[in-house]
Amino acid sequence: MTKTNRQKIYQTKKVNRLENSEIEFESEIGSEHLKSYRDKALEKMRKEAELPGFRKGHVPESMLVGKVGELSILEEGAY
Repeated sequence: MTKTNRQKIYQTKKVNRLENSEIEFESEIGSEHLKSYRDKALEKMRKEAELPGFRKGHVPESMLVGKVGELSILEEGAY
């Protein structure tokens, strides 16, 4: 068995046990890690984005964020 040097990027703040064997975790992720995941997701979404007046993949960040919303970008970064 080998150990990896993966660094923990989150800190669990609270664990709630819910009905039907479900568990809810409340965690914090450092802004430097969140930014790197956001940037990767944003770049991926920019490559696929098509907006009138811009070539595919060349949509400015501000316009993409306005079109899809910040939450969509962060959700994409979570995958």
